[in-house]
Amino acid sequence: MKLELSDKRAEIEPARTEGAKAKCPVCGQDCTLYDYAPERTGRHLDTMPFETILRVRVPRVDCATDGVKTVAVPWAEPGGRFTRGCSKAACSSPPTTA
Repeated sequence: MKLELSDKRAEIEPARTEGAKAKCPVCGQDCTLYDYAPERTGRHLDTMPFETILRVRVPRVDCATDGVKTVAVPWAEPGGRFTRGCSKAACSSPPTTA
């Protein structure tokens, strides 16, 4: 985690585990990791006064049946720019008027 006090920003970058296995997002079978997709950033719920940013390179698996596929992540929709928690909070907040 990188904390930028002057910018009031917390950046979180999950660790990668080399040699780990992951499930194919299409068929669900355990596969070996192929590589990692380019880095994606997503906004998460703020942590106290800090804007929280998640930086991650999502693993891709080499599935014998479906080929190389990007693993599904539990914190975001495929291709999403916000975590599920952030999206849910934004959608459930009442609209404000000026």
